Amino acid sequence: MPPKKKPGSAGGSKKGKGKEPASLEALEVAEKLVKTTTEVETLMRELAFQTSQNNALRAAMEEQRGRLTQLAEQLERKAKDRQELTSDMARQYKSMQAEMAVKIGTLEGQAGDLTDRLNATNAALAQCGRERDAIVSEKNAALEDQQVKMSYMSSQFESMLSDTLSKMHRKLETVSNRWKENDSINLSDVNQRRLTDFHLTRLTLGFSDEKAKKLEA
Repeated sequence: MPPKKKPGSAGGSKKGKGKEPASLEALEVAEKLVKTTTEVETLMRELAFQTSQNNALRAAMEEQRGRLTQLAEQLERKAKDRQELTSDMARQYKSMQAEMAVKIGTLEGQAGDLTDRLNATNAALAQCGRERDAIVSEKNAALEDQQVKMSYMSSQFESMLSDTLSKMHRKLETVSNRWKENDSINLSDVNQRRLTDFHLTRLTLGFSDEKAKKLEA
């Protein structure tokens, strides 16, 4: 933009008046240059500050992006681990459920077998009780029969013994009478021992003392 001319400059000296506008223009240019330089410096500082802020924000964004990526990976791993854990727990639950079903079936079978064995044992025990009662009854009947037989045999034996003793007594009386009739009867040692077994002596058989002493001598 050309500098404005001052009024009345046309009637003055050409040399003196021609140098003044050039210096003013140079001054204005210098002022503008300084002002522009200052503005440029200010803008440069602002640009450097903004650049620094942008770099800081960009670094922060990168850091946040890295953290977000890391968190996303952690979440993905946790989700995968949770899924695997859930699947593993489901498998273990199904396996345990199957094992429990097998064990329950086995225990129910064993319980049924034990019940059958118990019923069989009770039946056998009842049968043994009946057989024992029958055997006891049979033994008691046999014992009563034996007792009856023993009583009968005892009475028969007593009767036979009584008859035998009566016969022996009669025989002894007959022998005693014979000895009384004949005092010269000699008794052998065997007959004397037999008489002694029956607690009999010549005296009891009717011998006199003198005859008995002679016979004993």
